[in-house]
Amino acid sequence: MIAFVNFDDADFVTHSGKFHADEVMATVVLQKLHEAVYSGEILEEELPEILRGKFGNAPLKLCRISAIPENGNVADKMIYDVGGGEFDHHQKERNGMRENGIYYASLGLVWRKFGKYLCNGSDWLVQAIDERLIQAIDCGDNGQFSVISNGLPILNLDELLGAFNPRWNEDQGFDYQNECFEQAVECAKTIFEQFLKKEKAILEAFPIVEQALEESDGNIVVLDKYMPWEDVILELSKTNEKAQSLQLAIFPSNRDKGAYIIQSPREENKSRLLMPEEWRGKRGEDLDDLVEGGVFCHATGFMAVADSLEHAVSMAKLAIHLGI
Repeated sequence: MIAFVNFDDADFVTHSGKFHADEVMATVVLQKLHEAVYSGEILEEELPEILRGKFGNAPLKLCRISAIPENGNVADKMIYDVGGGEFDHHQKERNGMRENGIYYASLGLVWRKFGKYLCNGSDWLVQAIDERLIQAIDCGDNGQFSVISNGLPILNLDELLGAFNPRWNEDQGFDYQNECFEQAVECAKTIFEQFLKKEKAILEAFPIVEQALEESDGNIVVLDKYMPWEDVILELSKTNEKAQSLQLAIFPSNRDKGAYIIQSPREENKSRLLMPEEWRGKRGEDLDDLVEGGVFCHATGFMAVADSLEHAVSMAKLAIHLGI
């Protein structure tokens, strides 16, 4: 929850008027820090000084304002996406750029400073959230979206969260603007929480996949349940030779009981190994006639399904042999 207050009473300050995904999601990050302090997951004294004393039992005390008052006391306030300070990016020199050329917007600046407190100090998790969620929003706010050559409209988070703004023919008063802002924050909060859960689940899969990889023959890894193995393999491939040479993973299907998936890691949307041409697009008896236990093979060849683990292993070995 957010308590919208005047500047003097606010702990947090952002701009008024039309809101954008960057300050909306930055507000979510601050809310999540508030929840973590309130629940005892994070000790307030562990946080940077700028946030201490701002996470009591009450909701976030937020002021949305067009400009910072000239005589306003800013020392005790967390100000973002306005005011030209540490968490704004509208000044002439902006406020920093990542190595990949993506400028920081207010969200990225907030995440860079505070993200580690929501990630149990994991640098990998902080970076993963930045790459898979934060940077897309920063890009949009800085006008760095790449051109879509096919002309199709691509819905992005800026548009999704921006749709919560009051329409031109609706109430434009501050109270209604703030009401809409809070609705956008609640939507963004759900998105953020699901991204965080997803990336934490990948992190938890690392030791399981790594152990299975060490026990494998180097070409095929077998997992006893579905997990985000591909993310782990691609990350391990930066330093692990076995991960680099892995061609296929086998794991139980979460759609058909008793069936097993055979799939190759994809790098830059290209599979390391495709299923044999003659298998592709076939299913049932048509596929089983070609390879024992075959249930289905995707038309593009990036994956296949077998009726048992034994047949999945034999199909994988044959696919590798035929692919040589």
